[in-house]
This record gives sequence, structure tokens and C-alpha cells, in this order.
Amino acid sequence: MDQVKVYLGLLKKYHFWLLSVIVVIASLVSWSVSSGKLAAEFERDKAQVDGAANGLKGVLGDGNPPNPKFTAKVEGEHKGLKSNVFTAWQELYESQVSQFVWPKEMPDLANYARGDKEIPRERRAYYNENVVRAEWEALLDEVPVRRIEEDDEADEEEGPRKGSRYVGIVEWSKSQQKAIIDRYYSKGIPSDLSVRLTQEDLWVFRTLVELVNQMNQVAIAQMELGIHDPLMATIKRIDKLDLAQWAIVDAQSDPTSLVASTGEGSGTGGGQPGGAGGAMPGGAGGPAAGGAGGPAAGGAGGPAAGGAGGPAAGGAGGPAAGGAGGPAAGGAGQGGAQDGDEQLLNGRYLDENGQPLAASAAKTPTSGPFAEFKQIFVYMKFVMDQRKVPDLLAACANSTLPIETRQVRIRPIGGSTSGSGARGGGGMFNGGAGNAGGPGAGAMPGNAGNGGGGGAAGDLAVTPYDMLVDVSGIIYLYNPPGEDPEKSNLGKGTARSPGKRSFGVPTGTVQAPRAASGK
Repeated sequence: MDQVKVYLGLLKKYHFWLLSVIVVIASLVSWSVSSGKLAAEFERDKAQVDGAANGLKGVLGDGNPPNPKFTAKVEGEHKGLKSNVFTAWQELYESQVSQFVWPKEMPDLANYARGDKEIPRERRAYYNENVVRAEWEALLDEVPVRRIEEDDEADEEEGPRKGSRYVGIVEWSKSQQKAIIDRYYSKGIPSDLSVRLTQEDLWVFRTLVELVNQMNQVAIAQMELGIHDPLMATIKRIDKLDLAQWAIVDAQSDPTSLVASTGEGSGTGGGQPGGAGGAMPGGAGGPAAGGAGGPAAGGAGGPAAGGAGGPAAGGAGGPAAGGAGGPAAGGAGQGGAQDGDEQLLNGRYLDENGQPLAASAAKTPTSGPFAEFKQIFVYMKFVMDQRKVPDLLAACANSTLPIETRQVRIRPIGGSTSGSGARGGGGMFNGGAGNAGGPGAGAMPGNAGNGGGGGAAGDLAVTPYDMLVDVSGIIYLYNPPGEDPEKSNLGKGTARSPGKRSFGVPTGTVQAPRAASGK
């Protein structure tokens, strides 16, 4: 007990210093604990602030800041639009396929067309020998071509007899029609691709024929009443009506066409198609029908069925089916020979820039610019009533296979009312038998002009409203969309942006296939 008192005495005596030590120790312990907690909270808060700052930097650096709800909504809209586009693709394809009817003599070909199976060799041979000519002849015969009635045929040398009766309302060169038919007949058995493309051309060409007949429906209705009046026709003459490589060649070889880029293929005359006689089509004669140099049934230099220099089916230099230098069926001239299916595809379709597509890019949908469709060029050149051009363009847009018009040109069909010489001024389609030189004088059919190279076919009357009208356009041929539930075929072409394609016309050089590919 006494010891306790001793300690208590000492504590009482030195309690200040003892308490001071205790307070210092407690303060140190409290400071240490508090500072550690504050440091932890600081680091935690600092990490949160830094994270928020870094996230803000990402938002400020992006012009389209991400928003989870917004992103999900956009993705949903994108899927919906993709589905709508795919549905439209399916509908357009099915609409076209329903119009693509194979010949009734060979309905089984449709089964091969829907798949990848090659058409048997014997069926291709039968198609070539027994079907293709009849199909093309029947199609072209749908145009009411103006001709002498069969029981009143003209003498080949002297022309039509006096009083000969004409039927039909549209002038269209027989040589042009024959060239179209002949190009699709193969001397050997055509390849699988040749048969398919021949039939594709037939379907596209039907649209062009229907277009001509639609524009002339009033005059055609009169024909059923026995009235064959070409003055009532909207389209009075067909100068060019073609598709694919042939259309490109036609457009580029026509010196007055908007598509024309070079004067290649000229004959012995000047820098434009024609033989001796220079700048206007035709040789030593006018651009009417017949006579020396007439483009419809002409002699030397005639651009339709003429001799030397004729650009359609002529001799040396003819750019369509001519001899030496002809880009279509000629000999040594442009680009040399191409073989087999390669020449059928090379330049047939157009790329995203509106230029001829190489054969390698046209073999499959995904190797071309657009997986959804192919673009095929068409070219039309008419003598027609200029007042009906808006109707023509509307008819193109509403045709069986809609034609997207790219370029239109309207210009007068002739110069002065009389003349002679290589250029051959005067009324293009008038004039009876006359001397070699300009087309016949006078504005009514059959007038004998002093400068007339009109010949037998020069009986087409024109009105003051009639003009030369060129139309360049594109027809879209849709590829099968497939049954892919993910719609992954959309946008798989090499161009990737169908909406940004060019709307121009082809200016690149092509060589029209010489004949159907045989194997």
C-alpha cells in the first residue's frame, strides 16, 4: 500500500509531463491513421477524376460522340434499311425474271438459266440451228417497217414500178436488221455463255422494239384500218437501234453523236464515216437511201449496206461489220481478234464510271462494280417528231426494262433544199431517181430531184417538225439476290457505293464481237 502511495506521489508530482507524452503519442497515432485514410481516399477520387477526364477527351475529339442508346437505334435503323433495300432488290429481280421468257420451243432452258448448270451441248446446237434466227426475225418484224407490198415487188436495178404500193410506216434499213440477226448465229455450236447472252440481248432488244411501237401507236392503229401513212408516225426512221458493245461502237462512230470521240473507221473519204465524199455519211452521194453512196441501200460508200467505207456493213473501213479496219467484224483494224467468251463479255457492261467493263470483271456479280445489277448501254437514233421527245423520254423511263436516259441530242435532218456533191445537201429522205450527188430536192415523197440520190427507198415523207434525235441510255439488269438471311450480298461489288456511280456515257474503246462464240 505504501508503494502505491509512493507511485501516486510521483505521478502527482510529474503528471504534466506524463500527460504531455501521452497526448503527443495519441496525436501521432491519430495523425498517422487519418493521413493514411485521406491518402487512400485521395487516390480513389483522383482515379475517378482522371477517368472522367480521359472519357471527356474521347468525346471532345470525336465529331460523332458515342451514345449507347443512339448507337443501338442507328444500328436498328440500318438493319431495317438494309432489309428494305434487299427486298426491293428481290422485287426488281423477280419482276425482270418474269419478263425473261425463253423460247417456247425450248422451255427447259429456263431451268438451266436459274442455276449454274451448263446448258447441254445438244440443246445449244438445237437453239443455234432452229431457234435463234426465228426469234430475232419475229422480234424485228414487230416493227412496221415501210416496204413495197409483197405482190408489187420492185426491180432490183430500176427501183419500184410506177404506182407501187407501200405498206408500213417506219424506215429501217434491211441491212441493219440482217446484221443484227446474223451476229447471233454461230457457225459452230455456241458456248453456254453465248446462248445466255444471246437470249439476254433478245430480252433487252424487245424493250427497244416496244418503245418504237409505243411511240407510233396511233399510226399503227391506223394501219389496222388499212391506212399506211408514215406522216402519222412519231418515229419515221430508225438509223440506229442497238445495245452493249454494238451500241457503243455505233455511238462513237457516228460523227454527230454526243458519244463520238474519234473518227476511226472512216473509209476513203474525210474524217467521218463514209467513203469518197468526206464529212457527211455516204460516199459520192447523199445520206438518203439509194443512189451512189446512200446510207440506206447505197452503193459505194453507203454507211448502211454500201461499198468501200460504209460504216455499217460496207467494205474497207466499215466500223460496224466492215472489212479492213472495221471494229465489229473487220479484219486488221482495232485491237486485233478476241477469242470465245472473252470477246462476248469484254466491254459488254459498264463500270461505276460509265466505262466499258473488262471481261474479267464481268464474269461474276462480285467481281464487277455492283453485286446488285449490271449496266448495259443502249443507243437509239431516230428521225422523229421533235415535239414528242418528252414522250419518248417518259416512255424510256416507263418501258418494260426501264431505260435511264443519259444523253439526248436533237438536230435538223438536212441542210438546203437542193444540192450536189460529196456532202449532199437537201432533204434527206426525199427524191426519186436522180443523179449521184446530194439527196433529192423537194419535201414530198418521191419527188425527182436534180441532185437526188434517193433511189428506190427514198419515199419517206417528213414534216417541218421532224428532227434527228439521238438517245443514249442505260438498262439495269438485276442479278439474283440469293437467299442469304443476313443480306450479306448487298454492297459486295468492287465499287461498294452504287449511289455514287457516274451518270455519263462510255467513251472507252470497245470492239464489238464478230459473231456468236462457238465451241
